[in-house]
Amino acid sequence: MNKNQILSTLIVVLSLISGIAAKAQHSDTLTNQTDAKGLKQGYWEEAQNRVVAKGFYVDNKRDGTWTNYHPGGVVSEVTSYRMGVKDGQHLVIDKRGFLQADETFRNDQLHGLSTNYMNGTRKISEIYYRNGVEDGVKKMYYDNGKLQEQSFYKQGKRDGLSSWFDQSGRVIAAYEYKEGNFNGEHKTFYSNGQISKKQTYINGVQEGVYEEFYENGQLKISGQMTAGKREGKWTEYDENGKANTVKYKNGEKK
Repeated sequence: MNKNQILSTLIVVLSLISGIAAKAQHSDTLTNQTDAKGLKQGYWEEAQNRVVAKGFYVDNKRDGTWTNYHPGGVVSEVTSYRMGVKDGQHLVIDKRGFLQADETFRNDQLHGLSTNYMNGTRKISEIYYRNGVEDGVKKMYYDNGKLQEQSFYKQGKRDGLSSWFDQSGRVIAAYEYKEGNFNGEHKTFYSNGQISKKQTYINGVQEGVYEEFYENGQLKISGQMTAGKREGKWTEYDENGKANTVKYKNGEKK
């Protein structure tokens, strides 16, 4: 049993224990009570669409740890509340008891690391949030567990280097961003690791040197981009190295 399976099992066991403790604590009192103003108070058990939820209310607002159960009785969610809003850890568990999501909320918004799993044994994603938007590193994974994408975000927008990988772990593309726009060097790669294409963007507009290569590393196309258009001499090479040069002005052949 791996660590995620162990964690899933512990979640279920601890939730069941907390449920038993809550029942014991309230065995001599009534549940699902309201006060003179009709506000829910104390320990409650609620059911909707065969899903049972157990936890505490304070002045009609969920407060503390609430546990939801699948129809078969297996824990489905464990959620921390603070006066009616999600605040703290939130766990999602499938019907077999495997962890699906482990995330943290602050003031009802995702905040911190959010991790999603397949069957509690394989990570699907790891994403950092700040006040409900992606902020920090984001990682996505293939079915084989290899990294598919690693990107950096700032206030919900790509900011910094984003890299994509094939299922063997080799980088296939690396793009730089600033505030959600292409900004900086962009590279794509062949499966053998050789550069396929290299270009530069400034605030979302292609500028500067543009180069393409054959799979053996030999130069294929080179030229200059200005304001997103071809400018000046552009040279194309065949696989034998023979060159053909064309002049451009504002993207048009001269």
